Amino acid sequence: MHNDNQGVERHQCDVLVIGGGPIGRSMFAVKTLYFLANITQPRRAFAAWHKRRANIRPADEATLASTS
Repeated sequence: MHNDNQGVERHQCDVLVIGGGPIGRSMFAVKTLYFLANITQPRRAFAAWHKRRANIRPADEATLASTS
């Protein structure tokens, strides 16, 4: 099966990760503001990182078996 949107998805990924394309300046501005916000509020940034880390923890075998 061939995905017709494969080229579009690859380009979107390139734009978001690398920052090129027509929205490169906007992405750079957003990334800069995000970075500055985290630098100015380190405790809040660390707490958010800690919560994200806890939510992404791997599932145990019992949970996987009960949902299948």
